[in-house]
Amino acid sequence: PAAPLPLRNLAAAHVSPTTRLPREPVAVSYVAHMGDAIWMVNCTAVEQDMGGVKQVVPQVVSQEPLGPAAGRTGRAIVGVSATGEYVSVCWPASRAYVVHYRTLAGTWQQVDSGLAVDLAWHSTRNMFAVLEEPPPPAPSSSKSKKWGARKEDPKAAAAEAAVLAAAVAGATLVRIKSLDGLGVSTACQQVALSGDVPVGLHGGPLLGVALKRLTASGAELSGEEASPVL
Repeated sequence: PAAPLPLRNLAAAHVSPTTRLPREPVAVSYVAHMGDAIWMVNCTAVEQDMGGVKQVVPQVVSQEPLGPAAGRTGRAIVGVSATGEYVSVCWPASRAYVVHYRTLAGTWQQVDSGLAVDLAWHSTRNMFAVLEEPPPPAPSSSKSKKWGARKEDPKAAAAEAAVLAAAVAGATLVRIKSLDGLGVSTACQQVALSGDVPVGLHGGPLLGVALKRLTASGAELSGEEASPVL
C-alpha cells in the first residue's frame, strides 16, 4: 500500500516520454508500508536509452523510515493530508492507526495513534476522521457451555446474535480530529448517525460515511436500504 505526497509544482512535475526534462530534477515522493516499517520514498524522472529510444522513467533517489509497523497484521490503508505534512497508516485487522508529522527540521514524529478500522482525510485541511470499532465480545465460559443447546434453537441463536450485534453497534463511532503542528485536538467527539452502524469512511470536503442499517431485532437490512449513504 502506498500514497503520494502532494506535488509542489504541478507544471514542472508533468513530464512524459515526448517532453524534454526540465533543468532541475523533478522530485516526487510517496509513502508506503513495506515490511515492518513505514517509508517515504523520493523519486525523480530521468532519461534512459531504451533500445535507441530515449524514455523518461522514474528513479528512486532516497528512502527514509517514518516509523515502525511491527506487530500489525493485514492490509494497511495509507493516507496523506492535503498539505503533505501528515501521513497516516491504518490497519483494519489490527484495529489500529498512527499519524506522523514532518517537523520543520525535516524529521518525522508520531503525533497520534489509537484504535480504528478506517481513516479518511479532509481535502483541504489538516483534519481526519477515524472509525472506531471494538473487537467482537468473546463469549464467557458460561455462555459457551450453553451455546451447544442454543444452536439447536434458531430463536435463541438469533437473539444471541442480536445482542452481540447491538453491543458492537453501540460502541462503534466516528470521531473527527484536527492537527496543528504537533498538537492534536478533537473537532467532533462523535458524529451523529441516528442509530445506524458506520462501516466505512470516505474523505474530501465533506465526510462520507457508509452505513449498515439494522432492524430493531439487530438483523441487517438487505437490498437498497443497506447500500452506503452519505
